[in-house]
Amino acid sequence: MSLVLRASIQDEIARARGITDRLMAQVLPEALYDRSIPERHRLVFYLGHLDAFDWNIVGRGVLGLGPLSEELDSLFAFGIDPPQGELPKDKASDWPNPFVIRRYVTQVRNNLDRLMRQIPETPLRMILEHRLMHAETLIYLIHNLPYSRRLTRMRGIESDGSSPPEQFLRRQSLIVCDRFWKCRKCLHRVLANWRIGLFYDRDPPQSMNPGAAKES
Repeated sequence: MSLVLRASIQDEIARARGITDRLMAQVLPEALYDRSIPERHRLVFYLGHLDAFDWNIVGRGVLGLGPLSEELDSLFAFGIDPPQGELPKDKASDWPNPFVIRRYVTQVRNNLDRLMRQIPETPLRMILEHRLMHAETLIYLIHNLPYSRRLTRMRGIESDGSSPPEQFLRRQSLIVCDRFWKCRKCLHRVLANWRIGLFYDRDPPQSMNPGAAKES
C-alpha cells in the first residue's frame, strides 16, 4: 500500500475515533451503565467494544501480538450474553470501572498507532467500517436516553419567514426515513461481508452473528 493511501486510511480512522468519542462524551458518567434499549448492551459495552475489536482483529489476529488484557479483550469482544431467548440480565456491577476501560482504550490506540505501518490495508478498512457502523448504533442508543441522562444544548431558533406547509413536512419526513433505512441496510451488508465472527478463536454468540436478526 502506498504511503499516501496509508496516510489517508490513518486519517479516516482518527476521524472515526473522534466521532465515536464525541458521541460517548454526550453520555453523563452516571448513565454509562444504562441500557437505553432493553434488547441491547449497556452503553458501557460500546465504550470498550470498538477498541477491543481493533485489538483482537489487528493486534492479535494480524500482527500476532499477545493480549493487552485477557479479561477485557474477551469481555468487550462479545459482551455478556443473555440466556437463550431472553433479554439481557447483566447488572451494572458486572462491568468494569470507566477509568479502567478508558485506560485499556488508550493502550490499544497507542499500540496500534505505533505499529500502523505494519498493518495491511484490508484489516485497517475493516476496523474503520466497524467503528463507523457502531457510530450509527450509538446515535440511536443515545437518542433513547432521557434528556436528564445526557449532555444536551438547546438553541433558540428564530426566523422571519413563514413555516413550510404541513404537506411539505410530511413528504420530507418520508424521504429522510427512507434514506435512513437504506443506510441501515447498507451497514448490515458491510457487517455480513466482513464476517466478523470468523476472526475470533471461538464461534461468536448469537448476538454477534452477522446472520442473526439482531446485531451486537
